[in-house]
Amino acid sequence: GPANRIAPLHPQSDFGSQLMLWQSIEDNRQTLSNKGFKELCERQRWSIQRVFEWRDLVRQLKSMCAGMAKKPIKWTKLETDSNNKKFKTQLDLESNRYESLHRSIVAGFLSNILNRSVDGNYVGTRNRAIVIGNDSSLKKTKAKWLVATELTETNRLYARNVAVIRPDWVMIYAKDYLK
Repeated sequence: GPANRIAPLHPQSDFGSQLMLWQSIEDNRQTLSNKGFKELCERQRWSIQRVFEWRDLVRQLKSMCAGMAKKPIKWTKLETDSNNKKFKTQLDLESNRYESLHRSIVAGFLSNILNRSVDGNYVGTRNRAIVIGNDSSLKKTKAKWLVATELTETNRLYARNVAVIRPDWVMIYAKDYLK
């Protein structure tokens, strides 16, 4: 069963990894006793306080949607393979679920679109050189197009929370900004 299953990293999206982690947390929350869930959180170094803050946020968002006469999209579980190691293709680059999630991110982060140049490095808007952050599951990706929700500048400019995208998604939202 799902108990004690730890979410794998998504090969194309840090956001997908976060969704898989959330599902793993929820699956374990539903199957374990309070004490068992607390012990699992401690073993996995998940902050129990943050877990409950996130659960509260989800409830608040659902409530807000109901108050606006908006029906939240029903969460359908991501299916795993028989070993509970990999999530099936519901979140691969070509799936509707992946596209919906990542197009919404692209729409809000047009200035954080990255393109892989011929030399293998990523270039962002205004020709900024950008490096994928070490905490990303896409650190070693060779994808041509990415979006990031955070750019952090230290001695270099790092992209955090990164996902593979298709260039046609960018064109939908950026056509008025392109020369």
